[in-house]
Amino acid sequence: IFLFLGRARDTLIPAVALPLSLLITFVVMNLLGYSLDNLSLMALTLAIGFLVDDAIVFLENTVRRMERGEKAFEAAINSAKEISFTILSMTISLAAVFIPLVFMSGLVGRIFREFAITIVVAVLASGIVSLTLTPLMSARLLQDRGPGSKKTWMERVIGGVEKRVLGSYGRGLWWFLERRWISTAIWVVCLAGTILLFLKIPKTFLPTGDSSVVSGVFLGKEGSSPQQMHAIQNDVDAALHQDPSVLMDFTMTGATGYLPGNMGLTFTFLKPPKERAPIPQVAGQLMGKISSVPGVMAFLRPYPVLQISTGATNQSQGQYAFAVSGVNPGQV
Repeated sequence: IFLFLGRARDTLIPAVALPLSLLITFVVMNLLGYSLDNLSLMALTLAIGFLVDDAIVFLENTVRRMERGEKAFEAAINSAKEISFTILSMTISLAAVFIPLVFMSGLVGRIFREFAITIVVAVLASGIVSLTLTPLMSARLLQDRGPGSKKTWMERVIGGVEKRVLGSYGRGLWWFLERRWISTAIWVVCLAGTILLFLKIPKTFLPTGDSSVVSGVFLGKEGSSPQQMHAIQNDVDAALHQDPSVLMDFTMTGATGYLPGNMGLTFTFLKPPKERAPIPQVAGQLMGKISSVPGVMAFLRPYPVLQISTGATNQSQGQYAFAVSGVNPGQV
């Protein structure tokens, strides 16, 4: 703001709007019983740009009117009449983007509800401050501009650069307006690329990442003895070490207090990502090698970099779990 407007006093207006909007947000969070956790802090971080945006829009419009000869008070009043509805529309539009997250059900809804409410409150607080305090500060703090007023060194330097940039932009804009078919073709290509990439990009709830660790279980036949499971464990170790992507592995059987008698646990540590294939591909290869051992079935997956555990299911055998229940055992 200081670079583009050229006066230090002008920066006080959005500088005051930001902490005041945060203060209102903190008051509402306290009333709702929210705490400063990772989700609320992430919401506040994303909202920082929104919080000062409305104040900057109002300030810039007021300065533009002052450069045409209006006094600060008159320019603030006329600016409020001119763009108050614009600021209100921007505020409501930004808040409406996050409102659907408030009504989402399931795990996603429980995770992101606090995030959505925090960012909606912050955006609404920013709009209130921009329609009340910002016009008042603009009328009192802004100094005369326009014809006959003294310009600062920063205004003279940045003003010259700004004129050259706007001149280049204007020439480029006229060039495209005279050749509208180019803009239409670019729009079609961007739209087609967006649809194509949306269909091609993998979709998941949380990104798996590459932790260089593959975890999972391997199952022997029902009723396998400890000696049989120990032999299977040795075969699994041998199969894992045959893969060139494996650095080392850990396997465990016989922990009947923690695992069923026919189940073994494995953690496989892989080489750095640059020295091997992507981790989902490596996990699939390892699962195939372990399952090739006679009488063994393996369930492996990349150990996630980020995971959320609700305690409802055990993910050792996969990402999803199903429970079937009923009154009639035969029907079940």
